[in-house]
Amino acid sequence: MDALLFSGTAAIALAMKRTAAFSVETLSVQSLINRFPSLTEFSERQKPVKIVGLLFSAGWCPDCQKDVPKVEAVVQAAKANDVSNLSVYYVSSDRSAEEMMKSCNHSVFQAIPYENGLERSALKRHFKTCAGVERQEVGVEDRQFGVPTLILLDQASGRVLTTDGVNDCVRHVDTPEKVMDKWKALLEK
Repeated sequence: MDALLFSGTAAIALAMKRTAAFSVETLSVQSLINRFPSLTEFSERQKPVKIVGLLFSAGWCPDCQKDVPKVEAVVQAAKANDVSNLSVYYVSSDRSAEEMMKSCNHSVFQAIPYENGLERSALKRHFKTCAGVERQEVGVEDRQFGVPTLILLDQASGRVLTTDGVNDCVRHVDTPEKVMDKWKALLEK
């Protein structure tokens, strides 16, 4: 996130512009599983989750260090209230597996294995989301989002619900039920 301070109206307009500018094809659940095998866990549960989150992040990133703990708090609260509604996967931009182990809270997030660099890169290319320093390495020419970014998907359809999950968590870290209510309402649209 930029260091600039925005008025509430400007921040909302920016969020709407970012979401409107972002478009990837909707993937069916089977298509998601075929393209990104590490995501199969959410579809193999007896009661599949309703919302799948992809948290693009890195431990070395100052914005991630500031905002990801707020995402953790919201996700942890959501899981405590209703485990079956949300599963968030950490998509690392860390420099090593050790760095990822330190920066990813595995008690809150699933993780795309660090060793599975091809799949992490494919997710980054598909969602046009990565750290600026890795754009060339992962092949993201027209990056839409940097780190941290939390993209939420409807598990049933693969439809992108929002690309603004981090900001939702930052704004409502003290009222995580508001965040989950908002995300559940997006399922109905």
